[in-house]
Amino acid sequence: MSESVQLTTNEGRRISYSLFLAGALDNRPKQQQGDFAVLMDLLEQTNAPRTLGAGDDPKKGLPGLSFATFRPRTTRAQQNVVCLDGLLADFDNCREIETGDYHLGRDGRPSDRPKLKKACLLEPIQPEAVVRALETVPVAAMVYTTWSNTSAWPRFRVVVPFANPVPAERWVPATEYALRVLGLEPFRRGLDLPVLRDTARMHFLPGAPDPTSIRRWQVAGNLLVVPLDQLQESEIPELPRMPWQESILRSRASTGSNWSLRYLVNNRPADFRSLDLVALLRAMGIQVGRPQHYGGGTKWRTHCPWASEHTHGLDDDCAVVIQVPGHWPIWKCAHSHHAHLGLRDLLEAFGGVL
Repeated sequence: MSESVQLTTNEGRRISYSLFLAGALDNRPKQQQGDFAVLMDLLEQTNAPRTLGAGDDPKKGLPGLSFATFRPRTTRAQQNVVCLDGLLADFDNCREIETGDYHLGRDGRPSDRPKLKKACLLEPIQPEAVVRALETVPVAAMVYTTWSNTSAWPRFRVVVPFANPVPAERWVPATEYALRVLGLEPFRRGLDLPVLRDTARMHFLPGAPDPTSIRRWQVAGNLLVVPLDQLQESEIPELPRMPWQESILRSRASTGSNWSLRYLVNNRPADFRSLDLVALLRAMGIQVGRPQHYGGGTKWRTHCPWASEHTHGLDDDCAVVIQVPGHWPIWKCAHSHHAHLGLRDLLEAFGGVL
């Protein structure tokens, strides 16, 4: 590790977390508090999923856990997260490959976004290797295999409670700090990074089609201190893009900024600095959250117009609008499938309506 890690005893630390007892259908956090031992007891339990509708994935009926503290009487949405008391990292060991089919655009015609299917990494990360890294720190943690785990395709979750809560707006740089000091950087390829960066994400508690197949590792150590005053936004690497996304971006680079010239107002090029992108999204039926201060401007969480293309078709507030006076508005989606999308795609999808 290239930087020192700060640890402290878990004695007297009350860890906050949220439970979702009805599983994926539960959108109302049940706020809890307990010490490290209480949390470990919760993770030592084996859960059976609730019965869902015919054809639903059974694991969606498992109860869920989040380290997020939500504003009182609100739902599980990113805009409602106040802080997080720990890290839940999913090792899906997944790569996505193209199926040969394409998603339909909002105009009903095939888009340039291929449909994908998941496949296991050629050299998947093994839970034992992650456990050894955590023991080297040593940090208090739990690792357990998840519902879809198999010997050929390892899938597991790492639970690391923190010594101090992390404000929601500092979460992404905090995750990068934790990966570095916990020695998990070499295993980044096996992580589901968009899930890790999602402050409101719910993670299923231990359960499996064969409950006896669940494997757990409890790591003895102290709680990780996240030095909030030392976190740097510049440390945050972009989410990796897939080859088909790079191809789209290279094609667009050949047109430079000329694409914007086709948008005219009174026969003159539109001034996107004055574009009210939030109003445009709402006019098109896209949900937009509350405004928040962001640097020298304003940020809003939004839903994604192409949410049907997300894994499991999840329609959440995964996207963001950033508006800084004197600059074009920014829109981007946190789902890896949409890492290449932006303002141009919104305007083209909405038929160029301004």
